[in-house]
Amino acid sequence: MKNFIKLFGILALIMAIGFFVAACSGDEEEEEIEGKLTIVGFDFDDEGFLVEADIFIEGDDEKRAVLFFAANSYNPSTQEIVRGEIKNRRVELNVWESKGGEAVIYTIKKDELVEEITFTVYIFTPPDPDDPDDPYDPEDPPVKKGEVKVKFNKGGIAIGKIENVVDYP
Repeated sequence: MKNFIKLFGILALIMAIGFFVAACSGDEEEEEIEGKLTIVGFDFDDEGFLVEADIFIEGDDEKRAVLFFAANSYNPSTQEIVRGEIKNRRVELNVWESKGGEAVIYTIKKDELVEEITFTVYIFTPPDPDDPDDPYDPEDPPVKKGEVKVKFNKGGIAIGKIENVVDYP
């Protein structure tokens, strides 16, 4: 009987070690997180205005150049950018990465550290909902321009305060 209990204990220990090794295998894909950009510190007068942001990083050639842009949403098939709206003096945007003419949602590996980058922020007058002669036009020029310096954390989130805001153009 004692030998049976010892055998049972040894088998249980072997099974526990086997489960532990299987759970810790390194064959898993690294988790990627979509990039989100929150810009704070807008003036009260900018409430309801629309925002988009971008940064261009030059490369050795066109395929290595990278454009990051941030907006509420983006439709790759029509290349239409939907701007975010300032609410409570802040705006939350999704971030896309464009390389070689294709734009994809910007993802950060879970444990990757990203260096500080500066986005140029463009502020647009929203269309007047009560005026049918004032439709939304994505080609309208911005009325203000500023910048935000951010560093994406390991959760894919970047938060920064808008600075150096000037009338545009």
